[in-house]
This record gives sequence, structure tokens and C-alpha cells, in this order.
Amino acid sequence: MSLVDLLLIHRAPKRDGDAHGAIRGGQTWFSSKTIKKARQFKDVSWFRLLAPALIGGLLMFAGQTVLTGDGAALSNLLGLIIFLFSLNGIISRAWQDLTRH
Repeated sequence: MSLVDLLLIHRAPKRDGDAHGAIRGGQTWFSSKTIKKARQFKDVSWFRLLAPALIGGLLMFAGQTVLTGDGAALSNLLGLIIFLFSLNGIISRAWQDLTRH
């Protein structure tokens, strides 16, 4: 067990869980509102979400225009992987912003 786990288990104040956030026998360290907010990327800035996508796009651009051979292939592959993994957060945050009440 890591030091962080030991600190959370033994020292952090627990809150009673509810139907949406109940874990570990009905008690959780975070409220269900906090968990829902984190799942929807509400607390993550747009810069933090767009930076990996921009880096991935730049790697793909470099692979298509500047680099040649294996370097271009590697740059395209890494750029595509980084870009695709960052799309989940971008789409989730954009959807949350569009459907905000």
C-alpha cells in the first residue's frame, strides 16, 4: 500500500456516501457532486485540454511536411495517438459547456 493510500485511509475525514457516490461500504472521501464534476471535465481548463491536441497536431504536421522516412512515420503515429487520446476531454468539456443550464 502506498503512502498516499495510507494517508487517505487513516487521516482523511470521510463523508457519508449517497446513491451516486457510495463506495467502500457507503462512505467516500469526496461528495457525489465532486465526482460528477471531475467526470465531466468541468474543473479542467480549456488550455489543459487543448495543449495535448495541439502538440499532437503539430507532430502530425511535422511528419507530413518537414520530416522524412522513419522520423515522419513515428511523428505521424505519435501525433495521431496523442490527438485521439485528448479528444475525450475536449468533447466532454464542449458538450458540458453547450448543455449547461
